[in-house]
Amino acid sequence: MKQDYKQVEQDLSKTTVRAAMKKRLLELSPEEFISLGEAAAEIIAGQSFWSHTQELLVFVSYKHEISTQAIINKALAAGKKVFVPQIDDKDAGEMHFVRMYSINNIDTDETWAYAKNPCLILTPGLAFDKKGNRLGRGKGFYDRFLGFHLTSLNQKPIVLGLCAEFQLVKALPTDPWDLPVDAVCTEKGFYQ
Repeated sequence: MKQDYKQVEQDLSKTTVRAAMKKRLLELSPEEFISLGEAAAEIIAGQSFWSHTQELLVFVSYKHEISTQAIINKALAAGKKVFVPQIDDKDAGEMHFVRMYSINNIDTDETWAYAKNPCLILTPGLAFDKKGNRLGRGKGFYDRFLGFHLTSLNQKPIVLGLCAEFQLVKALPTDPWDLPVDAVCTEKGFYQ
């Protein structure tokens, strides 16, 4: 494992970082992903912006991602509107967000339309740096979504990267189309 991170430090190509992070994520158990997500949810809910947030756009975690179940439950319990991604065109990397009323109740006909309500967007990533640069899985779904929506808004939502502490690196390689997040939250802290 340490050798992987030395290699990441020496060769900061996106391919190298992705491979090292995917390998490390495969080492975690489902229980560890849940625990990481619960700790991060407590940190997010303790931030000053949480009480003002009316809408949460959040990825639904799947295996080998920090769990979003705890933050979804907190948002629903607090009466916040929760929206989750739905892929429109996988080949084109297009998605939109649909309303989630509960884990078993998702309304694909009710889509998110920014209405100037205080909004928090939680983004997944294989790696982040403390400057807010994000490395996704390489399909560009979030970069396209954020690029389209954030450039046309007067009041920008808070965009927060969610990951495990070990997914934070010193610096990430970026391309002109990569959009940074405003902050990153892990199970150990909040980095802005």
